[in-house]
Amino acid sequence: MEIIEFVLYGIAIFMAITWMVGIRTYTKRGTRPAMSTVNTTALFIVSLITIPILEISAFHFLWIYPVAIFIGFLSISPPFSILSILGNILFNIVCLGLNFEEINRAEERIRRGVELVHKEGLTVEEAKTRIDEEDTLKEIAEKKQYKWILPRARTAILLYLAISFMGFVWLMNNAGNSNMVGISDTDFSIGVSFGFATIVMLLLVSICMATERGDWNIFIRIIFVPAMFFVNSILTPLMIFPVFILFWGLQIEINYLVDLIGSIISGLLIIVFSMRRSKLFREEKIHIDEL
Repeated sequence: MEIIEFVLYGIAIFMAITWMVGIRTYTKRGTRPAMSTVNTTALFIVSLITIPILEISAFHFLWIYPVAIFIGFLSISPPFSILSILGNILFNIVCLGLNFEEINRAEERIRRGVELVHKEGLTVEEAKTRIDEEDTLKEIAEKKQYKWILPRARTAILLYLAISFMGFVWLMNNAGNSNMVGISDTDFSIGVSFGFATIVMLLLVSICMATERGDWNIFIRIIFVPAMFFVNSILTPLMIFPVFILFWGLQIEINYLVDLIGSIISGLLIIVFSMRRSKLFREEKIHIDEL
């Protein structure tokens, strides 16, 4: 009996995974599944979690899944439509990482194709050709332009410079760790101070990625932040070199300020690049050229 229960549980898991893959696949193609299908899948997942917790027999899947499908179909109208709350959560998880801008375009192409076939009597191939031509004209005619929101950008840059510099000075004067063998308090303070400037930079980059204008999917935005940490570690020495030459040419004492300025300049370049992707600092304007 236990073997049969394991088989039933395996089949139940396989069905749930298959439905989730189907939801993601059809959504990516531009043909989103019905909400009833998503709600049914959510009920599958709930049963997969609930049965082991309640320690009841897997034979219950034999009636739970058919009932889940029936309730899923009923969920298109009240009172069962409340399941759509759970269904939407599942849908967002399953479709995580998909580019919904492309999906919306695909859905629009399908709707336009159906309209051309039924209303204008075109064949499927003729409709596809017409849609391709229309999309090409739209790409040529529609140009996205972005303009800096200067007050916000200036404020963010000034905050970065002020916080980084003041934090650096404060840590240089107050941070110390004489308990660490082989590391002087001065060296420790300098290391902590540089780390503080990097943290401020990463914080602003994270804000920019949280408000990214929608061209990048969630995975790119998440990866971008640690990637900028590594870019900063490479870019900082490159920025320190011209600062070193400047200090040497002006006969200014060369000390840790050279490293500080190089680090801040490196972080500033990364922040400005990140701000270009953020709708918090850039507003979109669409200009339609005359065809």
